[in-house]
Amino acid sequence: MAPRLKRTQTTIVTAAVAIALLYLGVFVFDAVESVTAMTVALNAVITPWVAILAIGALTTRSYDPVDLQAFAHGIRGGRYWFTRGWNLPAVAAWTVGATFGVLAVNTTLYVGPLADVAGGVDVSTAGSAALAGLMYLASRTSAHRSPILVQ
Repeated sequence: MAPRLKRTQTTIVTAAVAIALLYLGVFVFDAVESVTAMTVALNAVITPWVAILAIGALTTRSYDPVDLQAFAHGIRGGRYWFTRGWNLPAVAAWTVGATFGVLAVNTTLYVGPLADVAGGVDVSTAGSAALAGLMYLASRTSAHRSPILVQ
């Protein structure tokens, strides 16, 4: 946002702006349904990635802190570089999970075509996480190596 601000200051400013926008939306414009619907949709898209990261964290025995920060320092390569910087099995699993999540969302503003897959229960978040997690685990198992630890 502002290059001269420190990370803590930027976080505080961003949080203050987000809270102000939230209160405006809820109390001034009465946008509770819109905020809730967007939160459900975002959860359906973000949760599969969280599942993939959790699987990586649980199945990896050690991390290289220098290589974890390589991208932040503008360095290419290292333990986590994968295929031109992309972990293709993880991206594929996330894409499948997120697509299912968006198609299964059931809110007051948007109902996906798979919304009734569980008899009216919104399974967009849990289903997207399970699908992405299972697909990522299968890709790790079939490769007989840990994509997280590619040298």
